[in-house]
Amino acid sequence: LRIGGREELDDSKDPVFKTELYLTKLKHGEAREIYENVDPEMKEWLRKKRPNLREIFRKMKAKATEGSGDYYNRSHIRVAVLTCGPARMVSACEELAASESDENVTFDFHKETFEF
Repeated sequence: LRIGGREELDDSKDPVFKTELYLTKLKHGEAREIYENVDPEMKEWLRKKRPNLREIFRKMKAKATEGSGDYYNRSHIRVAVLTCGPARMVSACEELAASESDENVTFDFHKETFEF
């Protein structure tokens, strides 16, 4: 990801940070027009579908517990979940953050809600 011409973050190299953006509720043909106008560097993180939230949480939990190094040598791992979007999606993420947390992994939930 480049901000102001500088490389700030490359989440393909950083196992601790993952970004995904989803375009949903688009009418036929709108997705192509919007997608064509997206900065090429952002297309790597952009999905033209609804997120499978349960699967995303499952993968985050697996990734958090599979690693090695100082960060992973802890008895309990905390994962920050930063969610921004419509109220229903934000609520679903908040519920999953609570239900998927256990004695090994806690999902710390942070949100911004908006509607178009």
